[in-house]
Amino acid sequence: MSLTLDRNSRQDRSSNQGILLSIEHLAVRFSSRERTVHAVNGIDLSINDGEILGLVGESGSGKSVTALSIMGLIRWPGKITGGRILFKGEDLLGKSKREMRGIRGDRIAMIFQDPATSLNPVLTIGEQIAEILIYHKNLAKADALRKAEEMLDVVRIPNPERRLKEYPHQLSGGMKQRVMIAIALACHPELIIADEPTTALDVTIQSQILDLLKDLRNQYGASILVITHDIGIVAEMADRVAVMYCGKILGQGDTDSVLMNPAHPYISALINAIPKLDEERETLDAIPGTVPNLSKLPRGCSFSPRCKYAKEICFDKEPEARRIGKMIASCWLNG
Repeated sequence: MSLTLDRNSRQDRSSNQGILLSIEHLAVRFSSRERTVHAVNGIDLSINDGEILGLVGESGSGKSVTALSIMGLIRWPGKITGGRILFKGEDLLGKSKREMRGIRGDRIAMIFQDPATSLNPVLTIGEQIAEILIYHKNLAKADALRKAEEMLDVVRIPNPERRLKEYPHQLSGGMKQRVMIAIALACHPELIIADEPTTALDVTIQSQILDLLKDLRNQYGASILVITHDIGIVAEMADRVAVMYCGKILGQGDTDSVLMNPAHPYISALINAIPKLDEERETLDAIPGTVPNLSKLPRGCSFSPRCKYAKEICFDKEPEARRIGKMIASCWLNG
């Protein structure tokens, strides 16, 4: 997906908004006998009421681990070693497993990357949507199935009454993803986490899914955290964007500011690597080097070994997040 900013359709949600979710100094590590991987390394992030926040980064940057931390789904050998996750002022990390089961799927829902593996192959679509309504809303099965049919209609699946009785293998990839969205929306959550919601879908279906998520945000007022490696998706639908690298947030701010005037060399490099429809080029711009080993992160700025603007201080001292222009960035370049 190419980078296209749509300022006219993007809603200005910066004023009079409350903070729905606030992540403070979150740290997550995965340990074995041989090494410890610092998957998330002290990030700060917030999501406002009714906002779409895009969380961007390469594979392994810590995006999905952040999402799983919010959902309370970090399992051994992973461990949350520091920080807080405040949801409407309540620290989710202090909740019991039973309390998190009550929140997960009801007040906070997640659309996972691969619907083909997330859906149960031996249950009908109707049973899988009804299950969450029975658990969280105490509906009778018949009432839950009626509500499930309504949700299939909401996510624009044709012939919802027939699809309700079908199994996942009978649906296309795009329809499976719509079913996942229907499950996430069933209890009208306040926050939806969409982890790579368009993975493995063709471009036309991708666009339909993104339009659907935007329309549902406007209809239900839910906040959405969109996790992706595709800056084009963020440019199309997000109000704000945060960019992760090696378990850290390198920059964040409103989408137009971050993408048009990036205050961090890594973000600039990501944008320059996107093909431009109005340019004829034989080769694409690439970021030199490779992502560092997360168990042996370099001293100073984690991006410094790949940064063509790196100064001596970049290799010695880690930059703190500060306001640079209209965004918050962790970089010594403009210091």
